[in-house]
Amino acid sequence: MSLLKKIEPYFFFLLVFIYALPVLLLHFFPTIDGPAHLYNSNLLNHYFFSPSSGVDNYFSFNAEPEPNWLGHILLCLFNSFLPSYLAEKIVILLYVFSMPIAFRALIKKLAPENIYASYFGFPLIYTLLFYLGFYNFCLSISLLLFMIYYRYERTKTVWSKINFTLLLLLLYFAHLFSFLLFIAIDLYFYCIDFKKSRKEETTHFTFKAVLLSILPYLPGILLTINFLIKKSEGGKAIFLPASTLVNWIKEAAPFITLNHDKEYLYTTSLNVVWILLFVYVLFTRLRRKEKLNVQDNWLLIALVILAAYFILPDDAASGGYISLRIVLYFFVFFIFWLSLQSIHKLFYIIAASISVILSMVLLNKHYEDSKVLSADANEMYSAVNFIEEGNSVLPLNYSSNWMHANFSNYLGSEKNIIVLDNYEAAKPHFPLKWKENKCPYNVAGDFANSNSPCLTLQNYETVSNVRVDYITRWCYSRANNDSCTIEVNSLLAEKFEKVYSSPSQKMEVFKRIKD
Repeated sequence: MSLLKKIEPYFFFLLVFIYALPVLLLHFFPTIDGPAHLYNSNLLNHYFFSPSSGVDNYFSFNAEPEPNWLGHILLCLFNSFLPSYLAEKIVILLYVFSMPIAFRALIKKLAPENIYASYFGFPLIYTLLFYLGFYNFCLSISLLLFMIYYRYERTKTVWSKINFTLLLLLLYFAHLFSFLLFIAIDLYFYCIDFKKSRKEETTHFTFKAVLLSILPYLPGILLTINFLIKKSEGGKAIFLPASTLVNWIKEAAPFITLNHDKEYLYTTSLNVVWILLFVYVLFTRLRRKEKLNVQDNWLLIALVILAAYFILPDDAASGGYISLRIVLYFFVFFIFWLSLQSIHKLFYIIAASISVILSMVLLNKHYEDSKVLSADANEMYSAVNFIEEGNSVLPLNYSSNWMHANFSNYLGSEKNIIVLDNYEAAKPHFPLKWKENKCPYNVAGDFANSNSPCLTLQNYETVSNVRVDYITRWCYSRANNDSCTIEVNSLLAEKFEKVYSSPSQKMEVFKRIKD
């Protein structure tokens, strides 16, 4: 057992590396929103550091301190001196590495004897939210776990308070949901600690002490109040059916990513492992007649999150995928609580081993699908050499693959190319926003949300005073013969010429030749 104890840390970090292999081995690692984040980071660099690029003709900077900037700031930094695919890879790897390491750090802090339970952190990496490209939210999960770890490490020194304040701000700019969740958790444990210290008479209640305790939270809280006041208006809240919410828990839906039919049996099996461990923990504690202890606060937190999952809407004001975020956090804290229990380490080794094996099978299935998507992304990106710098591109997407939704944004991920399909600039929480009359959505037809797009090019050019220099066509089939496609083909034949067709003819580029 001593030998196992010595080699275990090396094995853990070997697994961290193995889980990073899909990102390392693929050129592009496609997610739904990833290409859009990469494109907008490039736009931001041109906007601020290349005034002659013309980006400011289309977009203006959103000066509001939005809690959705961390990923963009990181991508801007890395994209300024690295190829775009490497910039994105580094940001993704920051999350892939930090998630299991943060989970392990917390286990070592609160229950070091349960170190083998830290392997439960691996199945938490590749989630649906990750494949949706929600980099800010994913980074915020790791940050929240590190923040919980830091609350046990921080001292009363000035530098500690400054560091804590900066970390809180970092969490705010990663994602508001995680920031507010950490504030709630921290406040809960602060109340427990305060009550305990008052009972033991180890501290004295003074206004100054309370003020000093609150001070690190004020910048983030003030930013949150500002955000909530300005973004409070919105559409009607949308609630998911209770049957859907229950089914998501049964199937462990946050871990079903690219293909439900191929994955749900494995995620359900993961759930069974966790439930069996839960039953064993309850049985052991009842047999020992154990009372509630401080670690059980994490189960209470998980249950409160679960209650919120059934109460809160899935979409409200300008926020979406709320239910999926909440249920993911339920699994995180439920599994964390399981990892802190006083049971025989053999049970942790068995349960964690099965969990890792199941998640690695899932990872392999993800990799096979991601490999195809990466090849598609490379084919899309191959058209960049046939589009001139500073020109505008209107992309037409004929693919029925939902993962191709933002692939056209790869075209503008490195060169100064204005890709007119930029959903981020039409949303309120991103760094750039469309200038008045420049947004093509609806005005230029339904090209952004249809795989048989209708195009009203002249209408958009008249309203926006923008000349569309290129049109790209992705996954077009000659079998398409609907009225919209016939009209688009007529426009291409009259005013454009084909300058590029990829080897498999999935990607085509048409250059403007007539006004």
